Amino acid sequence: MKTKKEIKKPVEHFKTYLKEFGNDWSKPWSQLMTGKPINPTTKKLYQGGNIISLAVEDKESDKWAGYGQWHNAGRQVKRGEEHTKIIRMVKVKTKELNEDGEPKTFNTIKVVRVFNETQLDDYVPPVNDGNGETFSNKKVDAFIKKTGAKISFGSKGAYYMPLTDSISLPVMENFKDLDGASAEQNYYGTLLHELTHWTGHFSRCDRKNDTDILDDQRKHRSDYAFEELVAELGACFLCAEFGLEKTPQPNHAKYLNIWLGRLDNDDKLFNKAFDLAIESTDYLKSLQ
Repeated sequence: MKTKKEIKKPVEHFKTYLKEFGNDWSKPWSQLMTGKPINPTTKKLYQGGNIISLAVEDKESDKWAGYGQWHNAGRQVKRGEEHTKIIRMVKVKTKELNEDGEPKTFNTIKVVRVFNETQLDDYVPPVNDGNGETFSNKKVDAFIKKTGAKISFGSKGAYYMPLTDSISLPVMENFKDLDGASAEQNYYGTLLHELTHWTGHFSRCDRKNDTDILDDQRKHRSDYAFEELVAELGACFLCAEFGLEKTPQPNHAKYLNIWLGRLDNDDKLFNKAFDLAIESTDYLKSLQ
């Protein structure tokens, strides 16, 4: 039987490794610079609350238009795509005349359904300073597919959305070499990070209450940091198991150091996150 000292050894070794790096983490994908959403068929910028409504959809393109507008422009919305609702103020004429003999008008709100350019059949994702490469690691791809996680590509960032229980990632062509890690390593490392987040859902590992280890005063501000620590540790473990990385890459370490700092480098929290990351990777393996 292993002693407590032997069990803690991997954890301490990992923490020692992290001390070699800072916390100046950079996103390993290109984030395309985008401006305000615009209707390319009318050349008009969307205004007011519509900017927020369209921004939260996190689409790679700033171009939005109605189904008919895209059709008239010779472009087709893909079958099954969901529209986004925005509002437009319109003037409605009444039968009542004003003192000049003109029909009186009043403003009303009209709901408009629009589609993003990324939802069109002919959309080609742009690539800027990413490597522009595509990757196919059959072993990792098969592992991810068997989890059954819902994953979509083409967003401006990488994230797991609990509300829809889905993962969003930039297209793989936008990932780049960084800190000694190849674009392929960064792509799979990011995807496995989000997949570890996915395991925290109440129907899987149910990590909602695992931060009870935190006292009430720190809990609110630390929940997010703790979960990021679990997800990044999970990604490190999986990358090592698949042979993507012999040791965690510097960018992993820098990201972990950010969240460790926000948890005041608490050993107890790090050890708990370490255990939960192992639990998450074990859960993903059970789905194979």
